Amino acid sequence: MMLRRHGWLLVKAGISLTLLALLFSRINLQQVLDTLVTANPLLLLIAFGVTGISWAVNSAKWGHLLRVLQHQVPFSTLIILNYIGFYYGLVLPGQVSGEVMKGVRLTQAGVPASQTAVSIGMDRLTGLIGLGLLGIGGLLLAPRTALTLPLLMLSAALTALCLVVLLLPQLLPVVAIAHTADGPVGRLRAVLHDLLTSAGAYRKAPGTLIVAVAGGLAYQVLVTLVNYGAALALGIDVPLLTLTWIVATVSLLNLLPIAFAGLGLREGAYALLLAQQGVPLSQGLALSLTVFAIIVAQGIIGGVLEVVGPKPAPAANRAASK
Repeated sequence: MMLRRHGWLLVKAGISLTLLALLFSRINLQQVLDTLVTANPLLLLIAFGVTGISWAVNSAKWGHLLRVLQHQVPFSTLIILNYIGFYYGLVLPGQVSGEVMKGVRLTQAGVPASQTAVSIGMDRLTGLIGLGLLGIGGLLLAPRTALTLPLLMLSAALTALCLVVLLLPQLLPVVAIAHTADGPVGRLRAVLHDLLTSAGAYRKAPGTLIVAVAGGLAYQVLVTLVNYGAALALGIDVPLLTLTWIVATVSLLNLLPIAFAGLGLREGAYALLLAQQGVPLSQGLALSLTVFAIIVAQGIIGGVLEVVGPKPAPAANRAASK
C-alpha cells in the first residue's frame, strides 16, 4: 500500500517536472526574471494581505455551518485549523489531505467525527459552488473567446453537480439505518447513520446553506483579487473580469490529482490562458510563479501554527450549554 502511494507520488512529480520542462523550453527565462524583479513590493504585500481576509471569510462560513450542528467553535480556532489544513494540503500527497488533517484537529477540539466530516464536506461543496458561480459570472461578463462556451458548460456542470450533492440529503426523506450488528458491518452502519443524521440537520436551516454559498462566492472573489493584485504588481495588463474566469479555470484544473502541489499544471494553465488575452508567455509564467509564492507563504504560516502556534480552543456544544 505504501509502495503504491509512493509510486503515485513519483508519477505526479514526474508529470509536474515534464509540464514545467515543456513550458520553460518555450519561454525566455530572462524575460520572466525581468518581470519578477521589477514587481511592485507594496502591491504584492497588499495582495498577500487579502489572503488573510479570504481565510477570515472562509472560517466564518465554516463556523456558520458548525453552529447548525450545535457547536460554537471559536473563530480563532477555525482560522488556525484552516491554515494548518492548507499547510498539510501542500506537503502531503493527495487533494484532501489538508481537509483530513484539519478534521482530525477539530475532532480533538471536541466536535464528533461525523459532524466534523459533514461540516467540512458542506464547507467544501459550498466553496466549489462559489467557484463555479465565479467562473460563470466571469465568462458571461468578460469578452467572448473560443473557450467561453466550453468553459461555461464546464462551470455550469460543476455547479449543478455540487448543488445536487449539497441538497440531496435535504430533499430525501430521512432513512433510519439499523446499526445493531456487531463487527465491521455494524460499525459501518453506525458511521453512515451518524453522517446522515448530521447532514439532515441542515434540512431545518436552509438559510444557512444559502449564506454558506454566498460565503463561498465571496471567498473565491477575494482569491481573484489576490491574483489581480499580483498581476498589477508585475505590470501585467489583464481585465479583472477576464482574470476572474481564468482564476476559476485554473482552480478547477488544480482539483485534478495529476501533478504535485499543482506545479506545472497551474503554471501552464496561467501562461496559456493569459496568452489568449495577448499577455506574453513569460509574463503569464511570472504571474503563476508569484501566485505560487503567495500559496507557499500561506503554507508556511500554517506550518508555523502547527508547530509553535496555540492549540485550538475546545468547541462548546450549544445544546449542552443551554
